[in-house]
Amino acid sequence: MVKNFFIKLLFLTILLSIISPSTAFAHKVKVFAFIEADEIYGYVYFSGGRRAKEVLVSLRDSSGKAIKELKTNEKGEFRFSKTGTPPYKISTDIGDGHAAEYVLGETITLDKNKDTFSEKQVAQDLKSVVEKAVANQVTPLRVQLKAYEEKIRVRDIIGAIGYILGLFGLFFFLKAGARNK
Repeated sequence: MVKNFFIKLLFLTILLSIISPSTAFAHKVKVFAFIEADEIYGYVYFSGGRRAKEVLVSLRDSSGKAIKELKTNEKGEFRFSKTGTPPYKISTDIGDGHAAEYVLGETITLDKNKDTFSEKQVAQDLKSVVEKAVANQVTPLRVQLKAYEEKIRVRDIIGAIGYILGLFGLFFFLKAGARNK
């Protein structure tokens, strides 16, 4: 009778450990954004990578003053026109304490209206162009890395089950030792 109870408890624990991780992290919300030309693009997503649709997103300037607010589209994406001065704070709050914020730093633009450049200006402009080119190449990699970091993998679930089984084994070992005394 006691043995059946512990087997049922073990089965229920394993079942809950398999189901729980996906629901426990389902509402951890994140924001990702980047600047391209005069636009701020981004999206709101949950830990597993699923996008948050129709969520209110606000753009704030460096002082924290709200510049604009809008809702994400059906793909969880948003787009703001670049106004105010960087850095920008992009935040969202989907309720129940699930909020996220992303800070975008200042970008440097190449001034094409000048006829002559000093050596220092050329060096700064070249640095700016290189930074933008690298940022354009790295941005998709950052997105993929963030999504990968947040996924719950099979090895995580198997590790949790092993941990639980180990605790049960320790419990039964100690119980058997107490019975033998």
